[in-house]
Amino acid sequence: MSFTLVAGLLAAILLFWAVGAYNRLVRLRGVAMEAFTALDEQLLVYVALVHDRLVPQGAEVRPVLAGLIGACAQFEAALKVARLKPLDVLGMRTLEAAHAALQSAWTRLGTEPPDLAGAPLPDHLHQEWQHIAQQVEPAREAFVARVTAYNDAIGLFPARLLARLMRLQPAHAF
Repeated sequence: MSFTLVAGLLAAILLFWAVGAYNRLVRLRGVAMEAFTALDEQLLVYVALVHDRLVPQGAEVRPVLAGLIGACAQFEAALKVARLKPLDVLGMRTLEAAHAALQSAWTRLGTEPPDLAGAPLPDHLHQEWQHIAQQVEPAREAFVARVTAYNDAIGLFPARLLARLMRLQPAHAF
């Protein structure tokens, strides 16, 4: 065998491997993005609960609700940003922080003592919130699993070299 034939065969093998590896990375990235879409749909239920059940239409907002409404607005804005780039590290960290703030505001509101208007949160809303949390968790776990698979794939040698060449960055799970 001549040197050019061997070099040509090696170049062809390398090319086919690179195309296959790149397609795998892009497919894993797409699957992770799809998993975020399912998670996003579940997280929007928190926003709907606050807007539909707690924010009075045309009435003055009670001061005890103001913190929750503000945290919900922050969470909704973080969701919109994360929706544009679901695997962006900064966007996911912002979403995590906004989610933590929303959960904290909900907990704070739930521990408020009742006033003359009654309890800030009726028991059925606590149950709805818990139900939402139970629905969100499987979607979050699926997203984390997909992001982990993607990150593992771009972290393996020699795919790591290809990922670096194609500027594929590791993702951050929610």
